[in-house]
Amino acid sequence: MPGLKPTKIPYGTKRWDPARGCTMHCEYCFHRLRVAPRMARFCAKCGRHEVHQHPELLDGPAKMRKPQVVLVCFGGDLFDAARPGRDIQQVIDAAKAAPQHTYVFLTKNPGRAWIWTDEFKRHGNWWMGITVEGQELVRVRVPLWAGDGMNLWLSVEPQRSAIRYDHLPSVPKWIVVGCDSRRGEDRYPWDDDWARQADVFCTANKIPLFVKQIRTADGTLVRERRRFPKDLRFQETPWAMSGKRGR
Repeated sequence: MPGLKPTKIPYGTKRWDPARGCTMHCEYCFHRLRVAPRMARFCAKCGRHEVHQHPELLDGPAKMRKPQVVLVCFGGDLFDAARPGRDIQQVIDAAKAAPQHTYVFLTKNPGRAWIWTDEFKRHGNWWMGITVEGQELVRVRVPLWAGDGMNLWLSVEPQRSAIRYDHLPSVPKWIVVGCDSRRGEDRYPWDDDWARQADVFCTANKIPLFVKQIRTADGTLVRERRRFPKDLRFQETPWAMSGKRGR
């Protein structure tokens, strides 16, 4: 398996998954429900979405000289409570060894990630993301990482309720919003006004907003920016992305 692989997530150019799996078992997890079963023929632990490490992939960033926007361990949670600290440190060290890239991290365990906060303050091209699906998780997950000195971003996806952005403990440097992509009646509802509320906040604070996907009134999932309502066609990133346009 190659260390860096192409990604369909539109705000990155490559994905890097040396640490895989997660113990949270979120009901909407695309990777656990859709991707992991297809990986079972290559790795039984990947197929079961178990927390484990693929050390053979650690040198992937170092092998690619051309700068990339690397999505780090989006196939799980690098900072999962069950992952040994030495495995996390191996990923951190491998990123440090290839500073030509922009690294985008994402976690639902910001308390565990806080152990490495000095690393994120030290590297201006590292971005720490926290997933917050609704207001209740903003209160639980965001305050620990509040403050200056690092590139904090919020992944409000899949959003399941309105968020009071004006109540955030500090202003993040980027926000991504999107609906639940699952099929069926179990998916979370979506309201375009949730993205508009994020736009008001981002505009007032001069930070980029990325609307990843929405649902129409009849439940159709829409990922193409050109098909969004005109006032929601924001796919902005803090870094340059070929072919991406902002407001």
